[in-house]
Amino acid sequence: MAARQIIKGIQRRTLQLVIGMMLLILPVQAQALLGIGVTGKVGTTGLGADLTVPLIPNWINLRAGYNYGEWRPSTTQGGINYKADVRLETTPLLIDI
Repeated sequence: MAARQIIKGIQRRTLQLVIGMMLLILPVQAQALLGIGVTGKVGTTGLGADLTVPLIPNWINLRAGYNYGEWRPSTTQGGINYKADVRLETTPLLIDI
């Protein structure tokens, strides 16, 4: 239980960091001058956003993101109802070469 709370705290802090970085670089001119990119995406884990910052221009980038999706399937088999509540959440921090 304590480990789960620690992981949730880390995920929240990572999300806050990513959102903070995105808010800092929103002006289009800053994106063009610094080579910073913000992308939205849709994937198997739901909706997401990435922030990409060049560490060494045209060679190594740091990419941070957040993805979130929910799925609530239900079915009936042999007169028994089955329901699930699935939450998919990731906070990747990657180095792209």
